[in-house]
Amino acid sequence: MIKVDEFLEEDSLFEGDPFPKVLKAIAQMIRDEMTPLNIFGRLKEKVFGVYFFNASAKDVFLWAEKLRIKIARKPIAVVSKQTTFTVSIGVASAHKKTDVQEVLYNAELALNKAIEKGGNSVKTTN
Repeated sequence: MIKVDEFLEEDSLFEGDPFPKVLKAIAQMIRDEMTPLNIFGRLKEKVFGVYFFNASAKDVFLWAEKLRIKIARKPIAVVSKQTTFTVSIGVASAHKKTDVQEVLYNAELALNKAIEKGGNSVKTTN
């Protein structure tokens, strides 16, 4: 699970709501890092889910860390300003006997650990 970290959404500062533009830019950065062995979707307003077929938890963790750094370093143009945004990522593994609800629950636990740390981090349940 990937969550866009909280940022200042004051309309007067950005001359309008920056959220749609930020969300679109981050979603595109995630898509750019995906392979044909991924499924990608939006789970909540600021939360995305990426499922990896045939990948180890270690490989997914490394992918997530690379993505987190890429997003944090790439400025996004919001009206007349260039600003960087961060994401928190929770990684959970799925085994043959693991059901979808359990995987989502574990991913959310890992995501909450990343957010509690202050955001802009990757945590795993393994």
